[in-house]
Amino acid sequence: MENNQLPNVNFYHAKTLKVLGFDWPTKWYYCKDGGRFYEPNCNLLNWNIDTYSVSAPTVALAFKWIRDVIKIPHCITNNNGKFYGWHEVDEYKVLHPECGPFSTYEEAESALLNTLLMKIKKQQEANHANTPKQP
Repeated sequence: MENNQLPNVNFYHAKTLKVLGFDWPTKWYYCKDGGRFYEPNCNLLNWNIDTYSVSAPTVALAFKWIRDVIKIPHCITNNNGKFYGWHEVDEYKVLHPECGPFSTYEEAESALLNTLLMKIKKQQEANHANTPKQP
């Protein structure tokens, strides 16, 4: 990847996004087994509708989806050359220990994405567990 290209999410994050309902079109995808990463020469597609592929959005697009669809504000900050990942909890910005300090923006970004995906997954599992079962 050249320095001016946005990075894609890793395979683990891509699979988690698929489970959480990410359905935005992307150009990149992984094979479902994670064995290969492709850049198809085609239009943007929602690769998550296929059982054999997993959409691989850029990290920036994954964060945008979390902000726009899941409604969790978040950011990366730089404090004296150390980077931290923040996200809002109950209308307050909360710093999570696993989200900093990091020596690079990309490390903080990856940790924040992981934290947010796990938080969303736990919320969805809790909501599903609390849903009354149909007779």
